[in-house]
Amino acid sequence: MEIHWPTAVAQAVNFLVLVFLLKRFLYGPVIRAMDRRERGIAERIAAAERREAAARREAAAYQEKVREIEAQREALLAEARTAAEALRKDLLREARAEVEELRRRWRRDVERERADFLARVRRELARMALAAAGTVLRDLGGPPVEERIAEAFLERLAALGDEDRRRLAEGDAGEVEVASAAPLPAGLRDRIAAAVQEITGPRRIRFTEAPDLVAGLALRTPEVTVEWNAADHLQGLDERLEAALSAPEPTGTPG
Repeated sequence: MEIHWPTAVAQAVNFLVLVFLLKRFLYGPVIRAMDRRERGIAERIAAAERREAAARREAAAYQEKVREIEAQREALLAEARTAAEALRKDLLREARAEVEELRRRWRRDVERERADFLARVRRELARMALAAAGTVLRDLGGPPVEERIAEAFLERLAALGDEDRRRLAEGDAGEVEVASAAPLPAGLRDRIAAAVQEITGPRRIRFTEAPDLVAGLALRTPEVTVEWNAADHLQGLDERLEAALSAPEPTGTPG
């Protein structure tokens, strides 16, 4: 086959011109458009990746904040529970202390009322005994009760030991008090003053009244006290009365 060179050269030139035209007016714009599109896509992908990274960072920060808030909540709850428990214990301790104080006051009041009641009963019994003794002595023609009490006091005064006598004799030169439940007749005061001054020397005797003695006499100085009280003989009765008051009440009647 014989090649027709002018035609071949013309075709080659036409092909090259076609390629140049395609590249110049078709391929170039298309490629540049594709490049621009690819760069736009790449930029959008990069922007999306940046947004995703930012979202991940925000999510991580949010999760960290949630964990911090949860930790703070737990700490606050624990602190609140601790404070509530401490407050409960304080309130219980204060309530127990208040109840114990009320119980002590109640016991103290009960003991005081019991002591006051026993003292009143003791004084009343002593007065009753004294009145009964006075009636018996009058019926028997004996001396008055006041004289019998004075005799008992003078006997106790005469029975003082040497040490007590020395202390009375060497004590303060002030007055000596002689107390009685009721005013003493002048004759009895004179007898008692003489007996006291035999021991104390010429010290002034001051007679006073002391209802707590009920039926008795008492010599009182800063050094020595000498006392005779008819109520002392009711001590056994006091103890029996207090035991009766302290005994529990029966809970029922035996069948």
